[in-house]
Amino acid sequence: YMVQKTIANPTHPHTKFSTGNAATLGKIPATTLKSWFKKHYAASGMHLVIYGKQPLKVLREKASELFAKVPRRHPIKKRKYGPIFSKDTQGKMVFVKPLKHLRQLSIMWEVPDFFARAPQKPFDLIVHALARGQKYSLAERLKEKGLTESIEPYSYKLGADYLFFGIDLQLTEKGVLNKEEVITQVFQALHHFKINSIPKYLFQELNETQALSYQYQKREHPFQFVMKHAGMIAEESLASYPRQTLFLSNYDADLLTQALIWLDPKY
Repeated sequence: YMVQKTIANPTHPHTKFSTGNAATLGKIPATTLKSWFKKHYAASGMHLVIYGKQPLKVLREKASELFAKVPRRHPIKKRKYGPIFSKDTQGKMVFVKPLKHLRQLSIMWEVPDFFARAPQKPFDLIVHALARGQKYSLAERLKEKGLTESIEPYSYKLGADYLFFGIDLQLTEKGVLNKEEVITQVFQALHHFKINSIPKYLFQELNETQALSYQYQKREHPFQFVMKHAGMIAEESLASYPRQTLFLSNYDADLLTQALIWLDPKY
């Protein structure tokens, strides 16, 4: 994550440190902090999640008591910053010397913003297809060749407009020496999906898996639970939450093909 921030477009705020403490924030003049507060700190720009065992009425009253003084102001219009990564980083390989014994190859794409807002979530389906590990899959081929120990495809959003897709591969010693072959195998797998498409039953399987995961949720730390949902409700109306966040709206073969074309290194 920190490597990503380091090599990102220096004009984008993503490169800046996103947290602070008394030592770092204490250097900022009080007038600057008050000006920022008056400009940005408003109920219209916030989302609140409260998690407790008390009845809903009690939690509502507690929320009103704690947050009623948050000022109501007109929200500031979001500024458009453009892509997080510049074209200078496209097709480039970054080598990082790890502190621990680690052999990892990470391939990552910043996806166009219209995919980030697409309810069909084509990149989630690509992740699912790559992660299944069935016979003749990418993971199976790489293991048979002795190149990787495991692979982990992923997609994640940063805000409403930024979406990243990538694959983390834990390499063997042979894989480190033959990293170009590993990369070739990854692109061949994606090309296979582009030519043959990803079958509709995998879309249905993914939605069914999401439904089961939601119905039979594991117990998690309250802070982690609240933090997760506070981020998720920012992207969806409470009228439908969490359906649009968790599920793919429909199977769209054309949009899926567009996503796979975009991952082609020749694109």
